[in-house]
Formats: sequence, C-alpha cells, structure tokens
Amino acid sequence: MKIDGSEETKWVLVLSMSGTTGYFVGDFNGTHFTIDPTIKDIIRFDYGADFYAAISFNGIPQSKPFQQRVLIGWINNWAYANDIPTSTWRGAQSFPRALTLKKDDLFGYKVWNLPVMGIDQLIQTKILAIVQKNITGEVDIDLKGYDGRAAYIGAVMHLKDAKAIGVKVLKGIAEYTKVYLDASSQQLIVDRSKSGNVAFNENFLKIPNAVTYSKSVIRLKIIVDRSSVEVFDYESGVSITSRVFPNWTQVQE
Repeated sequence: MKIDGSEETKWVLVLSMSGTTGYFVGDFNGTHFTIDPTIKDIIRFDYGADFYAAISFNGIPQSKPFQQRVLIGWINNWAYANDIPTSTWRGAQSFPRALTLKKDDLFGYKVWNLPVMGIDQLIQTKILAIVQKNITGEVDIDLKGYDGRAAYIGAVMHLKDAKAIGVKVLKGIAEYTKVYLDASSQQLIVDRSKSGNVAFNENFLKIPNAVTYSKSVIRLKIIVDRSSVEVFDYESGVSITSRVFPNWTQVQE
C-alpha cells in the first residue's frame, strides 16, 4: 500500500486471531516479511467483539467510491458463533471499509479503516438533529417517524465536564445498544448489555467492545443495521463492530 501523501509503499500483513483481525506493517522481498521496527505489537483494525477473518480485494476499479483498498469482515465471534439466536445464517458481512496507510512521526505506521465513500449514495432520508447545550441527563431527539432498523448516524461528541456522553440505538421499551464516551476509563464503548437477547451464550457479554481515546472531541459515524452496530472514529481511523439481537416487537427508534 502507498503511504497517504507519499510515494513510499509498505506491505501490510493481515491476520485473524481470537475473534478479531489485526495487522503488521513492514517489507516483503518475495520470500520473507520483515516487520517495521516502529511496530511493537500487532495492531487491530477493529476493537469490537465481531470483526473476524477480514479480507481485502484486488482488481477493484480505482475510481469513486473505491479509490482505496477495500476490507470486509465477518461480523461474528467463534466464542459464541454456533449459539447466536438466528436460523439458517451464522453471522453477517461488515460494511465495506476503505483502507488508508498513514505514517505518524510519533506512533509510526497505522492503517485507517472507514466506510467507503459510496455509503452516502445509500441514504434515502436525512434527519438533522442538533443538540448544542450542556446535557445533565438523557435527551430524546425527535427522529420524525424513523423506525430504528437501519441508519447512518454522524455525531460529534464533546465530553467537557461530563462523566459520559453518547447515543442509544435500536431502542425499545426496555432495551437499547449504547455508544458512548466514558471519561473515567477514557474509552469509546459500545454497550450491548441491554441490547435484547444476550443470554444465549455466557461469552457474549464478556468480550470488550471498547477502544481508548485521547481527545475530548470525537467525530463518529455509526452504521446501524437490524442485527449489527458498526462505529467508526474519524479522529483515529479505528472502529468497533458488534452483533446485537434486539426484540423487534419492542424496537421504536
């Protein structure tokens, strides 16, 4: 891959491990892959429980929306894959992600993964909901009849003095999936503990869906589908992908 803003190229070695997908950046001479000395450990594309066996594609026309290498992962985890409450199918494919190799003087090489540009062409209805005030409790936003089963959400979150700030998706009478920033742990978290059916396997709630952040203002894009939530941090190029199993007789927004 070419380094963003440069003619320099590096090889990216992708590996699947323990329910997630990671990579090393280095050089390849046709026989041996050598990890770049700036890379101290394997780096994850995604910090959710469900982004496994991701693959990229060769031969994609280099025109919009596919001007970069594209990655797709399996939204599932072998810790509970055989027990998920579905019939016929096991897991789903993630939304296609455009990869960008970047070089940072402080942290070395890193591959950003964000939704491909073509996602904007899929939007059928746009809803503008702006909250620009200090929030001390929960705030409900009028989504004008949106039924909650599929959405592409853009959010700019600023913690300031708050302990946490976030949004709830796939929300029903007594269930929801929460995407939030937590000040005490300094993490971006997807909480699926109240997302619906969570009791089908003891491992489902044990695997973290969180990544450490270092900024008080974070730009997020959230892809919500009927049984998945994919969160992308546009400040760091990382993501969190989670399967969820809501009760569709309850979901309202």
